[in-house]
Amino acid sequence: MMNLGTARPSDEFLFAFSTLTSSAGTYRHRPGSPDVEVLTEPAVVIDGAVVEDGWATSADGTRVPYHLVHRADVPLDRPQPALIYAYGGFNAPWVPSFPGVMAAFVAAGGVFVHGHLRGGAEFGRGWWEGGRLANKQNATPTCTRSRRPWSPTASPRRTGSPSPAGPTAG
Repeated sequence: MMNLGTARPSDEFLFAFSTLTSSAGTYRHRPGSPDVEVLTEPAVVIDGAVVEDGWATSADGTRVPYHLVHRADVPLDRPQPALIYAYGGFNAPWVPSFPGVMAAFVAAGGVFVHGHLRGGAEFGRGWWEGGRLANKQNATPTCTRSRRPWSPTASPRRTGSPSPAGPTAG
């Protein structure tokens, strides 16, 4: 989560949260409590969708993360329709969030790939510097290498159900 803050001291945080498989919901958390209260449910949830984490390799050998979003019943052992969205620039992180219009594509059986190209801020200044200016060649080929992330050379890892209450890695 980014930009959690308050104008004055408070005993609660209100925030919106989305995942790669559900649109934003609104939540409340009170520090010291183990619970996150749902104030507004997500309007859209991609039924039967799963998220898998994987890694591509850039031209200089650096591992670059991506997420696959697809229905659980879509076999990845053969080619499938895929849309790739990848960003890396201006030292700005592009965190995983609900893909909006891509949700219909995934619900219809497509595979959505969200890549984190070098040049963003996902892993600090070195990540940013490694994909900008004279190092730009390290960013762009990452995207073309991840066009077939479900090939035998990749190793995606399925994550659990998304939740604003904590990490989903499984």
